[in-house]
Amino acid sequence: MPLPGRTIKSSTDLDISIYPNPVSDEIMINSKLSGEVATHIMIQNTHGQIKKSMRLNLTKSNKINIAEIPNGSYFIIFNTGINQKILNFVKIIE
Repeated sequence: MPLPGRTIKSSTDLDISIYPNPVSDEIMINSKLSGEVATHIMIQNTHGQIKKSMRLNLTKSNKINIAEIPNGSYFIIFNTGINQKILNFVKIIE
């Protein structure tokens, strides 16, 4: 959620990448953020249904377990309250 009086913008300044893609059990998150950044992370399917939502103090290297999420195409949304980045991935069972 945005902080009062602030605008959330989609930003390339939020330098985050995920791998592997496709993924089976865990998404690895790499960022070039300095220090820890409190981040709200949501995983949504292509119908907009939220499959996972969490808060994470994002550092340079993180991982999220998604074993419970069914196979399919998803968006992972990173929101710091000021910046937002949306990436897509495919979940498969190997």
